[in-house]
Amino acid sequence: MAIIQPILGPMRGRLGADVFSHNKGGDYVRLGTTPTNPQTSRQQTTRAILGTHSTGWTSVLDEDQRAAWDVYAAANPIKNSLGQDVLISGLAWYVKCNSRLTDAALVEIELPPVLGAPGAFDTLSVDISDAATGTVTFTPVLDADQAAQLWVSLPVSSGSTPNLAQCRLAGYSALAQASPWAATLPHSFQVGQRGVFYACVLGPEGLISAYRQAIDDADFV
Repeated sequence: MAIIQPILGPMRGRLGADVFSHNKGGDYVRLGTTPTNPQTSRQQTTRAILGTHSTGWTSVLDEDQRAAWDVYAAANPIKNSLGQDVLISGLAWYVKCNSRLTDAALVEIELPPVLGAPGAFDTLSVDISDAATGTVTFTPVLDADQAAQLWVSLPVSSGSTPNLAQCRLAGYSALAQASPWAATLPHSFQVGQRGVFYACVLGPEGLISAYRQAIDDADFV
């Protein structure tokens, strides 16, 4: 892995055989590798949900509904990995919102959001209370139509802080989940191992808040 000083500004992603990224040491480039495809149950569930809603764009929505999503997309850019505003298609927005709702077992929508994204948690803490449970404490309380979405890193050594892209979705809370919430974790932790958590609020239209981070070194106390 080579550390670089980009001439044309920050670079992210793959270019030919090289992958450009960034960590606390600065920008770097490394040789790209072909990722493995383990076909985990979570991976298969995600693919099935995405496939269902991609098909639903034409099999569920009518022309006027698709046009409404296209108008929404044109007015609502998203941030890319460089923090830049980019436009995605109405189809992409439809799949993004409804995939979250399906994954959380909430009611799907046929028209684009009108309420806007929910507010983020003011405070968040997670205690790894046993090998596979994270006790999530947060404020403010969730509204009746809101759920919490939780991500967690692999068990790492104390001092490590994986980012959100390196974490795995742990799951969603119930609607109007009270705090604290005993969330089941997808990894088994041992005493002394660190878990890095990211949580956001999921609204009734499939939009999410900004993420809050929490870190805990497991002690099972």
